[in-house]
Amino acid sequence: MIKTIYAYPFEPMELEKGMNVIALDSPDTLYQFVSGLKTEKDNFVIADEEDQTIPIEKNVLFVGDPANDIDLEKLYLRSSIQKLISGMDLDEIHNIKAKFLMFHESVGAAFVNSDIPLGLNDEEEYELKTMISCLKPHFIFPQVSSFYDVIQTVLDTAGALCEKRTIVLMNACQYCSPDQVQYLQTDILRQDLQVICLERNDRRIDMSGVRNLFVDKDFVQF
Repeated sequence: MIKTIYAYPFEPMELEKGMNVIALDSPDTLYQFVSGLKTEKDNFVIADEEDQTIPIEKNVLFVGDPANDIDLEKLYLRSSIQKLISGMDLDEIHNIKAKFLMFHESVGAAFVNSDIPLGLNDEEEYELKTMISCLKPHFIFPQVSSFYDVIQTVLDTAGALCEKRTIVLMNACQYCSPDQVQYLQTDILRQDLQVICLERNDRRIDMSGVRNLFVDKDFVQF
């Protein structure tokens, strides 16, 4: 979890578990925060509760604007497969590997019987996650009818995966009513998540029970 954002030349920004709304009036400041939460920058540092600098790549999941096409499989599929494997018992793993070996032998035999110079790697070289990936797993999500539904789907998936990275959304508050924001905050806390909502706004967005931060066009923090 991110405890503090150090974004030069601003004062340190303290974050909390749950939803943290950061409203930014200046496009330049918004760009600094967006780029800083995507890749490592000299003028943008995040720190944990011990005030130790932590890497962006391992601690931030940048989702972006719900109005854009969000590729949830790119965000979550790898970690979903890892979580699936971690929950398997030895019998399930043995069963999958045995069936994969049969498939491997059948394909190998077909190659041998053809005139095409094809071959396969030894079955010992395949990890379980590679075997599962061969089947091209994909998410099955309910139909969404609003950007709020997109946000909820992102958060529900993160909660199901016990996501430890901080999720970054853009303009999320613009797509939600105050009641919806309050529901999201309750749900985020229930799922033990931390979310940053970056908002392009000329005023502080005051939401009850939510961490609210604001930097105006003159770079003054509130």
